[in-house]
Parts: sequence; C-alpha cells; structure tokens
Amino acid sequence: MRKKRILGIFGNVANAGQERANSDVYKLLAQDDKYDLRVLVNDRGFHWCLQPFFEQNSIPFKKIRFPWGIYKNSSLRHIAQWIIDIFINNFQFIYNYLKFKPDYIHIGNEYMFKTLAIPLCLCRSKIIFRLGDRPYTNNSCNKFLWKLIAANVNTFVCDTHFIKNLLIQTGRNNPNDVVLYHPAPNRVKTSANETDKSNQRSSQRSIVFGYVGQINESKGVKLIVQCAEKICAERDDVEFWFAGTIYNNRFYTESIEPIMQAMPNDIRARIRFLGHVENIDLYYSMIDVHIAPSISEEPYGLVLVEAKKNHKPSIIFQSGGMPELICHTKNGFISNSKDIEGLIEGIRYYLERPEAIRLHGKNAFNSLSELGINFDNFRKQWLSIYH
Repeated sequence: MRKKRILGIFGNVANAGQERANSDVYKLLAQDDKYDLRVLVNDRGFHWCLQPFFEQNSIPFKKIRFPWGIYKNSSLRHIAQWIIDIFINNFQFIYNYLKFKPDYIHIGNEYMFKTLAIPLCLCRSKIIFRLGDRPYTNNSCNKFLWKLIAANVNTFVCDTHFIKNLLIQTGRNNPNDVVLYHPAPNRVKTSANETDKSNQRSSQRSIVFGYVGQINESKGVKLIVQCAEKICAERDDVEFWFAGTIYNNRFYTESIEPIMQAMPNDIRARIRFLGHVENIDLYYSMIDVHIAPSISEEPYGLVLVEAKKNHKPSIIFQSGGMPELICHTKNGFISNSKDIEGLIEGIRYYLERPEAIRLHGKNAFNSLSELGINFDNFRKQWLSIYH
C-alpha cells in the first residue's frame, strides 16, 4: 500500500512555542511508517535552533529560500531582496511539490501561506493548517488574504476554542476544523549540577513565584517586576524568578534593568533573572507558583501545560485562550484586571493560603487528563486527520 505523502512548509528559524509545537507534529508523522514526510525549511537560520531536533528525530527536511524580515527593515534594498526571495521561494516550492507529489501539505504559519498563496491555491493536495495563533485581520488586505486561506484549507487544527472562534469570525465555519490542545514538549534535560548552583532560595521558608518565557513587554514581564518590588518590600519570605533569554535583549536592558538598579539591595537580591534555562523541569521543581500574566491575548499558553505537567498552579489574566486551561482557585488563579492590582491579587492569594499551593499543583496535574491533554490523544487525533 502506497504511503501517504506529506509536504511540510516550515520557514521558521526561532524555537518558541509555535515552532516547538509544529516540530512535535513533524516528529509524530516521521515516526509513523504510514507516511512519507518531507519538510521544506529555511536555508537561512534553520540550523540555529531547529536543525538539531529534526536530525535527532530523523525528520526528513530540505532547505529552500524563504523571505523574511520585511516587517523589521523597510529599506528599498531590503524590499527588493524580499521580492527576489518571494520568486525563489515560489519556484523552489513548485519544483519540490511537482517532484514529491504530496497528498497533503502541512502548514503552521499564515505568513508562509501568504508568500506561497498562488501555488497553494492552485495545488490539488489537501492543505492542513495547524493554527496556533490568531488570524490577523486588522486591515482590508489581511481580511482578503484570510478569506483566501480559509477557502483553500481543508482542515484547521486550532490550539484552543478561543482561536477557533476567531477563525469563525473570519467567515470560516467548517465541520472539518478541530480543537486540539497541545501537550507539553519533551525538552532536552541537562544534569542538575549545571543549573542548581544559581537557583537556590534565599531562605528555605521563601515562596518562589516563577516566570518562564520570552522576556518582553507583551508577556507582562515589566508588570511582574513592579509587583515583585512591591510584594518584596512588604514581606521577606517571597522571591521572583525569571527563566528567559536576556542576552542582547533590548527590552530587558532599557525597561527592566533601570527598575532593578533603583531597588534596595535586599529586594533586588530576591528578584532574579536567570537567563536561558535548559533544564526546565528542574526549574519548575524549585519554584512554587507559576506566573504568566500576558498582556496580549495569548492564543494558547503551552507554558501553562508545562507548569501543570510539573504540578504547579498558574496565575494568569482573563484573556485569550489561557482561561480554557485554568479553573479559578482550583488549579490556578485568574485575575480579571490586566494590571498591577490584578496580578498582586493573584500573588497575595497564594501568599495568604500557602496550603493551597500544593493542592492546586496536584489539581493542575490531574486537569491534564480532564482536558485530554496527553501525547496518546495528541497522536490519535493527528493521525485521524491524515487518514
């Protein structure tokens, strides 16, 4: 029996939540002998973070040109290079499409669809779109493009009901579309000795609130620092830890460091930016409560699933898809106001009820089964889509 052929379009170069989630799907498909998979990846930057994962998991890939950076640099020279890259991208995709003759095309990023809109609209393969972010319809051009995308995609696999509802608002309401919560990624673990020396509590009686993710404005990092300063000034048994890259991070340098430098030494010592943390499970084992106060409407929140996997309750804001994963005052805390007062409310809830931390952590772990967030369900649903 002929194997189903799947051609992936993966022009990303970073390794954040969206990239890890799409990589997990490619890993799943590569491991199943019913499929013949090939992933078209970015010839510029793929080797930075993503290539080791693909090679370790025997995910077949081929490097082609993808256009990028048009939103960051609008000089005439850069625009001209971007247009040239578009032509190269389309030509190389068409060549690989005709040579591979896929039954399905897997795509996980609307930008990749837009740059290949003409050949994707003309191809006969079924298009599966893993939608891990909101459809951007902020202007008439993007609204038109999304109508084009919706008309040509066979199945959307949405991370949350929040995303699916936004998809429906674009005019797409198709019974093929499904919601599939993504399980926590399996990160590479390092030995405990590599990270535990810098991750020691100031006091064994301290309660540690921990953040994991990108160090930027939209994730609420500045809000956390402002709340941390206020809470640490009131109590000496609380600490705040941040796991996320600060190297060459302009936001950290310009917005966070000035706040930190103005703090008294005893408070600053209990607000720690640890940089990139490789052994994330070890990090979770050393904090008590996870905090993820995203100011923007986070479409999903894979970091919440990872916290649940590690028996940690989460404090979040009432926005985006995150509230689908948290049951208020049962396995976490949902603040109604997206500001300092709302975040402090959640922090004080656990400071005043330390006995709830362990109970909510246990409930958080158990809720993964209640929500159907596990690898077996993830595998079963994805394979049913590529039937």
